[in-house]
Amino acid sequence: MREAVSWLGEAFGFVERVRIGEDHRSQLSFGDGAVIIGDIRKERRPPRAGEVTHSVMVRVDDVDAHCERARAHGARVLMEPTDFEYGERQYAAEDPAGHHWTFSETIADVAPEAWGGTLVTRDDPARRRGSTRRGRMLARRAGTPPRRRGNAHGGPHAARTPPDKCGTRGRTIARQTARAPARIPSAS
Repeated sequence: MREAVSWLGEAFGFVERVRIGEDHRSQLSFGDGAVIIGDIRKERRPPRAGEVTHSVMVRVDDVDAHCERARAHGARVLMEPTDFEYGERQYAAEDPAGHHWTFSETIADVAPEAWGGTLVTRDDPARRRGSTRRGRMLARRAGTPPRRRGNAHGGPHAARTPPDKCGTRGRTIARQTARAPARIPSAS
């Protein structure tokens, strides 16, 4: 775990914020976001060769510089920095444990309709799907995650409690977002 934290800091620029035991979990921050990396045990395991278990997307200020930094520290670049019609410049990389990461920089403010997307407004019924029992059932059938209310455990306080003031909410949401590398071989 300590090797993973060190490598992710050197190659991708993450900063360790919270350590839970020496080799159990660690919260790594990057800009306004964070990810939790966890140890290998029970159902948590690194991907096997040729298998992608997840991908994490991270916003950066300069994709090209970030890509070069990652490459210099041993990240395998899967996709070179590329401009996309939706106004993002992105690259994809694989860490030494086989986890996939996409790093994205906004280069233009492009309306979703210009590239085939749809802007969802507060009044859009599809946005509310999942907020009722029937909505959750329909979301499961459609294969989309239901909308959660309250904090990550379903409680009513998340709307009033900022993530940085509520450790449980931040850890749980980050854990649901992605499981980052648990064991990464030394970069040297």
